[in-house]
Amino acid sequence: MAITLRLTKGSPLTYNELDENFIFLSSSYVPNSLTGSIFSPIQVTNTTIYSSTPLAATDYSQYGSLLLGQCAGERSTNSAYSVIIGTYSGYYATNSCYSNFIGSYSGYYATNSCYSNFLGVSSGYNATNACFSNFIGSYAGCVASAAGCSNFIGYSAGNMQQVHVVLTL
Repeated sequence: MAITLRLTKGSPLTYNELDENFIFLSSSYVPNSLTGSIFSPIQVTNTTIYSSTPLAATDYSQYGSLLLGQCAGERSTNSAYSVIIGTYSGYYATNSCYSNFIGSYSGYYATNSCYSNFLGVSSGYNATNACFSNFIGSYAGCVASAAGCSNFIGYSAGNMQQVHVVLTL
């Protein structure tokens, strides 16, 4: 069976012809058979989707998670049922189940971050004890410690520099 093309046929395709095209395409797909592409094909295993982290599908600490992006969640532990999207997002995140990491480097080293949201480039990058927290905006709370039950909203929110005060008499 071959694919029926509308331009070749010269008239609109029937529903049966469309169905046959889809059946042909779905039965001819072989994972990892794409060549010359900068993206690897998306594969589905136990509801975990990954694009560039092939070990993720066998790691039960990431069971039920969505991992998209170069090295997204690659070395994370206990990140089951999380959404990790973006280059190196959630890369070393620990105890981050039921969390969302969206944006490059978001939650990169986040620890104890269950039920939290990291939205924005480098948001919560090195946040510690960050359960039940929200990091929204680029660099929001990226060095926050003891950040449980907190909200960091806006560019660089919560990233305070240490201030030294010198009094002269």
